[in-house]
Amino acid sequence: MAEQLTFTPVYLNQFRNRTIVNIDTTSFTQAVNQIANSFEANTQLLGQVSQSLTTQSIQIEELSSTANALNPNKIFVNKETPSGLIDGLNTTYILENIPTAGSEHLYLNGLLIDSRAFTDYTITGSVITFNEPLPINSKLTCTYYYVDNSFVKVFKDKEILSGPINGINKTFTLQYSPIEGSEHIYLNGLLQESGIHGDYIISGSTITFKEAIPANANLRGTYYYAL
Repeated sequence: MAEQLTFTPVYLNQFRNRTIVNIDTTSFTQAVNQIANSFEANTQLLGQVSQSLTTQSIQIEELSSTANALNPNKIFVNKETPSGLIDGLNTTYILENIPTAGSEHLYLNGLLIDSRAFTDYTITGSVITFNEPLPINSKLTCTYYYVDNSFVKVFKDKEILSGPINGINKTFTLQYSPIEGSEHIYLNGLLQESGIHGDYIISGSTITFKEAIPANANLRGTYYYAL
């Protein structure tokens, strides 16, 4: 009788050659919390820096206002049109006075443009030089301060203009001739625009409106004049 072969079944372990990794969830959670806390701390720090910058900006504005008040001969020029051709080729324009450093506000078609490095223009004395020619028929105006020690200026606030307000009259007179560009004319509390494209033109102490002022309107003028 032939000998019977006997054997023991071998059960293969599917994980025999694999490594089972136990993840420490506690350490993982702690690491995530540390990252979150660090992010929150950085966010708070950025908020403090932003608040500090805002405070410093306010302090600078206050110092600037104080400096302006301490200089009685600083003259305000409102919306002056610099001399120079706007022909699509010219890049240089000249103001009538030399602005106090950093005081100029230059507007192209009513839009404030930037004077910082690598931007729209540079200014040296009273000369403004643009990086590129201005488009033909553009409107260029400049508002600024300059210093003139030759006289003392006096402030007039909410003066009633002289002239009949009857729905027909267009011409009114101030008590004094305003320092150029300093006048602010209000019609029923609304600031009026000066110049050939605005609501009125001024010559000396005489203000001429484009249209008659409505009867019983409230017309006031605030300005500086020189002694």
